[in-house]
Parts: sequence; C-alpha cells; structure tokens
Amino acid sequence: MLETKKSDLFTRLKVYVDDETAERGYVYSHQKVDVQIDMLNQTIKGYTEISIKPLRFDIDIIRLHCRQCRISSIKVNDFLADFEINESEDAGIMGEITVYLPDEITEITIVNGAEEWVPLIVRVDFILEKPKAGVHFKLPDDDKQKYKSQCDPYMFTINSPLPGATRCWLPCLDRIRDRCSWDFFITVSDIEGFNPIMVVCSGNLVKMTNSSTTPNQRTFHYNQPTAVPAQYIGVVCGPFVDPFVLDYPQEALPPNRPKIIAYISEEWQNWLIPTLYPDGDDEPTEDTYWIHRAMDYFIEEYSKFNLHPEFDKNNPTVKPGSFPFKRFQIVFVDHSYSEINVCAGLLICRLNILYNKCIIDQKEKTRHALITALTQQWFGIFIPPYSWRDYWLAAGLSNFWASMYFQKVCGISESRYRRKKDIELVCELDVNRYPLCTLDIPLPFQSKDIEFINLKAPLVLWMLNKRMTFLDYRRGIPGIIYLFLNGAKEDVDQGKRPGFLHTEEFLETCKSVIRQELRNEIKKFEKQWIYGSGCPKFKICATFNRKKLAVEFKFEQANTNASNPDSVSGLQSTHTPRFTGHMDIAIKEPDGLEYIHTIYVQEKRESHSLFYHTKYKRSKLGIRPHMRRERSTLEAHPPSNVFDEDQRDYPLQWGMDPESDSEDLPDWKIQEWVQEYNSTSDQWEWIRVDDAFSWIAIIDFEQDDYMWAALLESSRDVIAHYEAIKALSNKPSRACSTTLMRTVRDWRYYYRIRMDAALAMAKCATSDLDFIGITQLMKIYETDYCEPRSEGGFFPKINDFSDWEEYYVQRAIPYALSCARDSGNTPSHVKEYLLYLLSWNDNQTNMYSDDYFVSNLVESLGNTFIPDDDQIQEGSADVEVFDFASQSRDHLEETLETLERYFSRHELFGSYQALIVVAIIKVRMHLMLNQLIPLDGREFIIHARYGNYVGVRIAALEALIALDLHQKPEVAKFFEFLAERDSDLAVRRFINAKFKEDRGPLCWNFPRKVRSGPSLIIRYNRTTSNRIRKFDENSISRSVVQNFHNQKKLINKITNNLPLSESEDLSLSEEDILIKSKKREGSEYVVESRSKRRKKKK
Repeated sequence: MLETKKSDLFTRLKVYVDDETAERGYVYSHQKVDVQIDMLNQTIKGYTEISIKPLRFDIDIIRLHCRQCRISSIKVNDFLADFEINESEDAGIMGEITVYLPDEITEITIVNGAEEWVPLIVRVDFILEKPKAGVHFKLPDDDKQKYKSQCDPYMFTINSPLPGATRCWLPCLDRIRDRCSWDFFITVSDIEGFNPIMVVCSGNLVKMTNSSTTPNQRTFHYNQPTAVPAQYIGVVCGPFVDPFVLDYPQEALPPNRPKIIAYISEEWQNWLIPTLYPDGDDEPTEDTYWIHRAMDYFIEEYSKFNLHPEFDKNNPTVKPGSFPFKRFQIVFVDHSYSEINVCAGLLICRLNILYNKCIIDQKEKTRHALITALTQQWFGIFIPPYSWRDYWLAAGLSNFWASMYFQKVCGISESRYRRKKDIELVCELDVNRYPLCTLDIPLPFQSKDIEFINLKAPLVLWMLNKRMTFLDYRRGIPGIIYLFLNGAKEDVDQGKRPGFLHTEEFLETCKSVIRQELRNEIKKFEKQWIYGSGCPKFKICATFNRKKLAVEFKFEQANTNASNPDSVSGLQSTHTPRFTGHMDIAIKEPDGLEYIHTIYVQEKRESHSLFYHTKYKRSKLGIRPHMRRERSTLEAHPPSNVFDEDQRDYPLQWGMDPESDSEDLPDWKIQEWVQEYNSTSDQWEWIRVDDAFSWIAIIDFEQDDYMWAALLESSRDVIAHYEAIKALSNKPSRACSTTLMRTVRDWRYYYRIRMDAALAMAKCATSDLDFIGITQLMKIYETDYCEPRSEGGFFPKINDFSDWEEYYVQRAIPYALSCARDSGNTPSHVKEYLLYLLSWNDNQTNMYSDDYFVSNLVESLGNTFIPDDDQIQEGSADVEVFDFASQSRDHLEETLETLERYFSRHELFGSYQALIVVAIIKVRMHLMLNQLIPLDGREFIIHARYGNYVGVRIAALEALIALDLHQKPEVAKFFEFLAERDSDLAVRRFINAKFKEDRGPLCWNFPRKVRSGPSLIIRYNRTTSNRIRKFDENSISRSVVQNFHNQKKLINKITNNLPLSESEDLSLSEEDILIKSKKREGSEYVVESRSKRRKKKK
C-alpha cells in the first residue's frame, strides 16, 4: 500500500518539473546562508543549509555546485555524510560535490500528512580564502595616488546572467533552472579609519544586530521570499553612509511599488543626487526621481497603453503590473567587473556611471544602462530562461521592453536612429555565428556571445512585432509581454512559482493570438530568424518600363553567414538559405505624391513590377532648383523641438538656405543641383526601399545622387535622412556638399543626422572639388560658434552648452575636419584651424563641463597627422607614408606643446573620468605608430599602473598592445601580473579578453608604418624566447605569477624612467619568465567517512 502511494506521488510531482530534474530526484526549495566576512584577510567562513524536496523515495546521492571553497563537513538532516569533490570541467553541469545520503536517512518516514516528501536539509560548513573568482575583495589603500578614484574597501559578488559565478563563493545548486527562496545572516567587522561597514544583499533587510561580545561587529539578516536563481544572488560590503531612500512624492508608498534605496560611500555622495534627479539638479523637483517615472511606466502606464480600447473593444479589465521584489537597491562601488552588475532586487554599479548637472554626455549612457538593468528584474530573474538555448528570449524581452520606455522618453527619432545603428552592427557581426536558439553553441557562453545575443535578440523581437501587427494583431510583442507578466503575477498571488521563458511556449503564444490561416508566417519567421543564423543582404536595382508604365525591381539576396569561407564546421547548415516577408517600397513620382507599394520577398532572385501612377508624357523631370522647391508651412511640418516661448525665426522648408541672408554669400561656395543635373529619362524623384523600416538587413540600392538629396530634403523620417546622407557620402560633389551643409545648419533635422552630415562633408574635401567640404565646415563653425575680429579673422566664442543638441553638433564639426584628406594627408590649414580652436578654448562662464569637448578637440587634432589607408604600401619599409614637410613639423611641435599644457591643466584641476589624459594617450600612440615621435613605452606603462583612473589604464594598455610592446619579455610579465592580480576587475577583464580572443597583436583601423631601426633592444636567450612565444599563444587569464618580488623590481625599473642602453641586459632568466601552473595531483579526491575517521583515531 505504501509503495503504491509513493509511486502515485512521484507521478504527480513529476508533472511540475523538467525531465532532468525528475531524473535527479529532488527540487531546490530554500537556502539559508550564515557566514562571517573578514574583509582584511579576504575570507568568508560559515555554513549554508540547503532545503531539498525529494521527488522519489530512492534518492541515494545529492549533487551540489561548489568551487574554490574548502569544505570541512557536510550533514544531511543532522547526520554526517560522506561526499566527493570533483572540480573538473565535466562536473560543472551536474555538480562538483557528490553527497551520499547517510544510512540513518533511510529509517526516517519519507511521506508526511500532506502527501509530500519530507525535505532534506543539507548543511555544508565551508571556508573561502582569498578567492580568485565569484567574489572580489578590494582592500583599502594607504597611499592615495593621483587619478585614484577612492581608497575605500569593498567586497562584492561577481554575477553573470548565466550560472557559474555563485558556486565560486557559496555551495549551492547553481543550475539555470534551479531557484529557491533565501535567508542570509552576514556578520562583518568595522575597519579602522573608515565608516562602519554595511552589508547590502538581495532581499529585504529584516534586522541588524550588534554583537554583544565583539565590539564593532554586526550581523545583517536579509530575507528573499521570491524564488530566484543562485546566479542572481548579490552581496556587497563597504563603508557606506546612511542609506539614501528615494521617496515618492506621495506620503505613502504606491501599491505594487518597491522601496528604492541607494548606497554610496561618503566621498561620492555629492554625485548621487544629481544622478538620480530628473534633470541633474541639486534640488528635488516635483517628480523627485527619474527612476520613479520608469517604474510607473513598467507597472501601470505600460499596461494601460497596451490594453487601450482603441486596439480591442472586448479587452479584459486592465490589471496593473507589480515589481517582483519589495526592495530595489542600487549600490555604487569601485573596481567592479562591469558598469552594472544585475542581481535580484539589487544593482551593483561602478562609480564611473555617476555624473552631475555639469556633465552632458554621461547622462544618457547612465540612464540607458540603469533602465535596461531594471527590466531584467522581470525577464531573466523573476521569470528566468528555461535552458541555455532560451537565454536569447530573456535578453530580447528585457531589452525590447526597455527600448519601448526610451522611445517614450527620448522620442521616436532617437529610438529609430539607435535601432538603425544596431541593425548595421548586427549585420556586420553576424558572420560565422550560431542561431539565437540552438543546442550546438558551445557552453558556457563567452562574453562576446552574450553581447551579440543582447544586441540581436531585441531586434528580432522588434521584427516579430512588425510582422504580428501586419498580421492583424495590433498589440504585437507588447501584448505578449503583458500576457507573460500577468500570468506570472497570478502564479505568485496563488502561492506558486512563476514559470520559465521557453522558446517553444513563447512562439506558441504568438501563434495563438493570430488567426489560424496566418500562423504559417510565424512559423517561417521562427525558422529563419530564431532557429536560423545570419542576416539578409539585398542587392536591388530599379528600371522604368515605358511600354508597361511600370517600375521593375530586381532582387538578389545572400546571407551574411553564407558569404564567409572560413565558417566553423556545422555553421553552414544553420544559416538561413533565404529570408521571406513583406517589404514596403516608396516611390515619389513627378506628380509630387509618394506611393507606397508592398511586395513579398520569397526567393533568392526575383523580380517585381510596380504600377506607375503618373501619366507618361516624356516630360523632363530632373531636380528643381533648391529655392524653388515646394514649400511647406511651419504649421504643416512643425519641428519636434519647437516650444511656444521659442522666438527664433523658423525656415519654411527642410534644408532651407541658412546662408541666403548672409552678406558674405560668395564665401559659402553654394552649388545647386540644377547646374549639374537635368535628367530627361528618370521618371521618379526618389525611391526608398524598406520604407516601413522592418528588416534587419543590408540593403544595397543605387540611385542618382540628386535623388538622395531630394529624399533628404523632402522626407521627415530620420531613417530616410540617415540613408540619404550615407549614400551622398559615397558620391562627393559640390552640390552634395552644399546639401549636406544646409542639413548641418538646419536645426529641424535631428541632431544625430546633423552630426552625420558634418562627417559626410569631409568626403567632399578634395582638391578636385576645391576643398569645398572644408571651406563650408569652417564657415559653419565660424558663423555659429565664433565671433568676428575687428582686424579680420574670427575668435571662438566662450563655450555655451545650454542647448545640448547644438553642443553635439559643435563637437562633430572639428572631428569632421580632421577626417578630411587630400592625397592621403590632411591639409595644413586644417591643422592650424584645429590647433587654434584648442588653444583658445574658453569655458569660464559656461555652467557645463568642457572635458568631453576638449578631449574631442585633442583627438581631432591628433587625427590630422594620420595618413589615409590608401596611402599605406604594406610590406614596404623604405617608402615614406606621406610627405612630412617642415611646416607640418612645426604644427607637430606646437601640437605636442598644447598637449602638455592640457595635461598640466588636468594635473591641477582634474577632468571628468580623466578624459583629457585618455585623449592625449591615444594621440601619442597614433603619432608613435606613424613614426612622428620616438617610440617610448615607459609613459604608457606609467599610466597603466594601479592608482590611475581605469579609463587611463585601459587606454595605456591598448597603446602598448598597438605598439607591439607587449611582446617584450618584461612588458609581457607586467601584463601577466595585471591579468592575475590587479585589484581592478575591469583591467583584468580587458587583458583577458584581448589575449584570449585575439591571441596576438590587434588589427587596428588606423594605418601603421613598418619601423626601421631598433628603438629598444632586449636580450634574451632561446629558451626564454620560446617561452614568451608560448605565453603569447595561450590565454593570459590562466597564468599564475610565482616570482612576485622580481616582477615588482622589474616594473619599478621600467617605470622609474631609467636609461636603457643597447648593451644593458634586461633579459629574464628561464626561471623568472617560466609560468608554473600549480595543479593538484588528482582532479578527484574522496573525503573519508565518519566511520573511517573513527577507526583511524582508535
């Protein structure tokens, strides 16, 4: 009878778990963690109790995940248990620790009155000493050097969106589908000379208890009632000031809202409030905090918008959402692995994302990162992916949802422009890649794989949203998001755990909301974009058929993956052979109307014939003079950034002549299109492919340049503007430069379009065109951002960045000038111009910082000394890259003096994120690469040392790699030391990623000359040479520095600017350079059982 009851119970419970968990025989239920953290000694000591619910009665082993920790004992239900530890890579999936159930467990009744198995409590006593992964200890610094952000001590966990990190500091079940509720009891002691150490953990702070026996010691109790995976559990310890609570404007906390709390050290607390306030103000506003607006959108406004009666008259009652956790904490630390570490109800942020009201550029970056991390609390943590192959869905939904909020806040133009740039990047990177959802991709994911999935997945969902709306489900993906969140909320209200994100279930939900006869389109989409790899490349040409009065299009498509001859074995079978779907084509005919045609793409090669509406009379079409174009009133085309209090005179048309009222009209060198083109054959004004902007694709469509100019001046879509400017940049002419010049000056264009137009004007700066691009760019800058001098010439105005759109355009013009090339070289008057702007930059009365502006000027000035790629003759060391005249040498000397002056300015007054120093390092690196200044790696090693700002260090390390100095034995030893022991995890990550992925010198985009003659001779024997070569081929991250004392002496010798003659022998002995890897004699060892230990004692 009992056996029958056990069998029925197993059958009933098996329905609620996956097959792998059912085979394992138990479910992760709850975990209690009680540890004491010693920050100075870098140790974590204590125990954890893991509650496991059996699924069957014949369990004999329990597997746990654990690495680095030293296990002292394991008990199951208070009985000592035997266990084995296997730290090989193969054991990482099922678990490194195998626990054998004690014999006493079989005598316990395994079925209780509720017809469930009695939980098994597995207690693991462990100690972790000086960990190398999973958790990071940042020790206090006694001597605070220049550029050092701060010297506070920290301890924080390193989290990843996929399992593998938590097991490095805590025994647990660290599998992608395992999740449970948590209780933490963390004891810390204060450090002399710093504020009291506080603990911030995932969950709700229950209480904080002072120790009655040990002074300055406290225990923090956190409870996380929501079941979350182990990889999203975060713990932070540091000398934070009192918690900063972000109160809502209302007195009481609104329903379904979390309590938002920020933690920061005392030195940086003045930067916290400007970062969190809406406009970077120092005083609270009516809305108080911008993150409240985002929370309101995701909880209430999003649901109301999604289920508006406009979409469906039979909508159910709108149910507002809720935040998955009762507490949302934001902690700012230093030396973290990435800018934001996402945990359950907790964000571990790096200090460099902070800004104040004087910083313009960082505001957008910080808010974008925080909002994306906020949406991951729902998709990824609260509703985790079912398996590794479903990670793309969690990444796609969270990023897609965040993009919806940014579209609401930043506007449709910013959203579409960002998406267009992401599409171009995806098409560039989607070569030799696996599909988004596949079992073939190697596990675990590499960082580049996760970054690519985070980039492509939201774009694929955006495409799916377009297809679903076209198939008459007008809510699209937002409606699917609502269904998922509403279902998860109902599960929590009923005391159940929310489900998982499963690709097949997601696609079935998408099909269920569409009519039966249209579901085949979703099946085609998933096969091509989710289970298939690559992106389409369309080559399209259009011709006019006079007999049929039709416009005929010929389509040819290829796959970005299929075009790679070096594809990995197995990838060729996963790439999509052909992509299908609807595509809109817009044709503006001579009658002035724009006709939109929808075609269905389904073959690799096909033709489409589109009806021509205008009656054919062989009339001359051609481009009309610019000022005679059809004018539109301001009321018909109101700019998006026009306000009632704005008193500016608005031009009546896009691309209106801003120079028409100028007294120095000849200086603008205006050239209209009508003087160059007067076509009699073309029967349309312009054609635009993918007018609806609904494809992730490379579209190669050619039409005359004046047609692109007409599209730029007549369309109001930011994507049409971008495509037109990109096409015009490849067709330089005087009329093209004039059109682009008008675009830069017309403030009604989106500011990013104006920046792109300025950069495209550099392509028109050639001697054949009389350098019209340079002339017009300089004229724009002198007219808008300078004031005339009485004796002639101009003088730069005092900086005024109150209009941030104009600030970005002002920044773009100097960089565009630096990109101008004639016969591979930048004209000398451009160097003088930029040097003049940098020398006379004045920011005294400007309320905003000019650090970004100055760093842009410095990099632009340095860019003028770099020759064009076409002038480089590879493999020839005897041919000069370009003629470096005496005048240019004078410019170079003056440039170096200016750089030294700005470096001294940074030494005295500092700069935000040391941007000026970073720019100077990049410029000097480029000059050394092109043999314009002597090669000297000492200055880069000095900047790369610990104590400098992380951006400066990474720029210096990039310079050492670009100059091939990292292949020198002593510099290689320095790199190895940083990769293994540097306190800043961002520096470790940079070095490991460079050497592990690239395995050698990087291929930079800027040109280089082959150096002639040795600049630094280092002697080493053959064995050392071979070892260095082997060191360069293998991953630096796995090396361990044994001889730290010799390493430190060698680095000091390099960085103290000691003379290095050719006769001086700096070679390293084989014992110094040889990297010894300490390995265990066996990958497995067995801990003796209690009975065996007793026998030995006897």
